[in-house]
Amino acid sequence: GVAVDTNLNLYIADNENQRVVCYSPNATSGVVLIFLASGKPFGIALSQNNPNEIYLTDDHRDTYQLCRFSGASPTQCVVIANGSV
Repeated sequence: GVAVDTNLNLYIADNENQRVVCYSPNATSGVVLIFLASGKPFGIALSQNNPNEIYLTDDHRDTYQLCRFSGASPTQCVVIANGSV
């Protein structure tokens, strides 16, 4: 999955490497925001309420997650729903 914020930062749910990466405009490399040790992010949506929150679907565990991060430091992901993704 891919999302773009109002500052034109590109967020990529990298399923194969189990992470979410953010690329700033004109960047040649990204910053890992979230790493899911036992998951595979698939769909991604940016929070309208908090620029440090991302909603993810995980096609490995069939969950919907709310993930929070701080700058370049991944913090936590909380499962907010289970079911078929």
